[in-house]
Amino acid sequence: ALEEQRRAIAAEAEAKLACERAAKEAERLAAEKQARADARAAAAARNAAMAEEERRKEEAAKKRAEEERAKLLAKAAEQKAAKKEAKEKNQKAKKAKSKFKLEEERRAQEAAELRMEQEKAAQLAGEQEARRVETAKREAAARDGATGRAAPQQMAAPAEALRPSDEKAEVAERLSVAESLTHEAEVAAAARV
Repeated sequence: ALEEQRRAIAAEAEAKLACERAAKEAERLAAEKQARADARAAAAARNAAMAEEERRKEEAAKKRAEEERAKLLAKAAEQKAAKKEAKEKNQKAKKAKSKFKLEEERRAQEAAELRMEQEKAAQLAGEQEARRVETAKREAAARDGATGRAAPQQMAAPAEALRPSDEKAEVAERLSVAESLTHEAEVAAAARV
């Protein structure tokens, strides 16, 4: 009976130890499983953080590229506007120069025309004066019965007296206008130079 009791006690002790070992093994396995789960969760968190960081870097790079592109477009637009403005100024300057040149040519042409009119008027006056002198000579010769001994300088005064005063005024006026336009054309040419 004592032997059986000892065996029973030993069996009970062994069973208790087996239970304790099993419980410890289960705890160890559970701890390892939890550790693996924690490691997987930490790895996932690290991967998520790295992915977020990469996404932020890509967004920042994209934003910088867009800003740089916007700057380049703005600079190109500014250069285009500056070229357009310079072109418009150049065209305006050419038009102004052309207008000034046309005005100068017009004044020069008017002065030339007036000079031609002046020359024609002087020529006409000379011809009229010559005719009057000749007429005065013939009249004087007829009155005096002479053969034309009167000197040309003696006939010049009567011929001058026969010239109308309004014709003198017109010739003088044309001379004055021609000289004025010629002076204006010379001043304009000097200013352009």
